[in-house]
Amino acid sequence: MTDPKAPSATGGTAVQPAVLFTGARVFDGRSDELTGPTTVLVADGKIASIGDSDDVPAGALTVDAGGRTLTPGFIDAHSHIMLQPTLAELAGTDLAFSGLFGASMARLYLSRGYTTIRDTGGNTFSLKKAIDAGMTEGPRIFPSGPIISQTAGHGDFTPAAEPSRLVGGHRDNMQRDGHLLVVDGVPQMLQAVRYVLGRG
Repeated sequence: MTDPKAPSATGGTAVQPAVLFTGARVFDGRSDELTGPTTVLVADGKIASIGDSDDVPAGALTVDAGGRTLTPGFIDAHSHIMLQPTLAELAGTDLAFSGLFGASMARLYLSRGYTTIRDTGGNTFSLKKAIDAGMTEGPRIFPSGPIISQTAGHGDFTPAAEPSRLVGGHRDNMQRDGHLLVVDGVPQMLQAVRYVLGRG
């Protein structure tokens, strides 16, 4: 878990109170078996101990797990949190709707136990910033930035009826909103990669 004063997986930078889980069966990611009912202490934003502890801070919140399973936060290593709607739905939206939709998806990911995601394509920079600032709840996001595709490649969703930009056509909504970049040739690819690196 992160430093308690750093942006947390649930948003915000406030110091988190200590929590003592009792009666939890723990999956630790190392053993194939769950533990028997035990205690887990989370203090200063980190897992401090598993099993009986004499160092429970005063005022710690006690949660009776009642034999339920307790696991570390899940990590989704390949996500497109901003691109969950269908292509037809994305084609009819604007960046404001996309941002609100992304925030709702971030809360859904967190409610399902995902505390970290690696977003592998899409304009998630502002969503990450909002979560880190505590403006909305969501998992930690490691953004890759827009999908980079060649013309007619895997990430080019330009409608078939749209004229090519070579003859006056326009970028589709996904390009306009920063979810993908369509490039051709080495110079454009280098420029696109440098742009994405510059965004973080």
